[in-house]
Amino acid sequence: ETKEGMMAVKIKDIKYIDVHGHEIIVFMSDNSHFTLKSRIESLSSLENELGGYGFLRIHKGCLLNYKYIKTLKKTDALLDNDESLPISRDRYKRVLNDYHMFVRGESECGRL
Repeated sequence: ETKEGMMAVKIKDIKYIDVHGHEIIVFMSDNSHFTLKSRIESLSSLENELGGYGFLRIHKGCLLNYKYIKTLKKTDALLDNDESLPISRDRYKRVLNDYHMFVRGESECGRL
């Protein structure tokens, strides 16, 4: 549920989910975005729900859909629209490993 009302979205069209203060903002593949109505959902619960669909937390406040990564660097992920998202140092190895598994088709996220 968004601030504007109920909205149905396809998981595969979610590019990333970011926390700004007390709001969770969902960024879509068409470069639109919306804010979830309440903080009932935590980013951790969203991470658990979306992990099998190719999402991984790249830093404290961001879940990224691997499908939209153009280039993965040690400090950031460059997306297909040339937007750059930071990757925290402590999460980099896991992000890199999971991304390689995704690219090789070895992860559960083949459901995309």
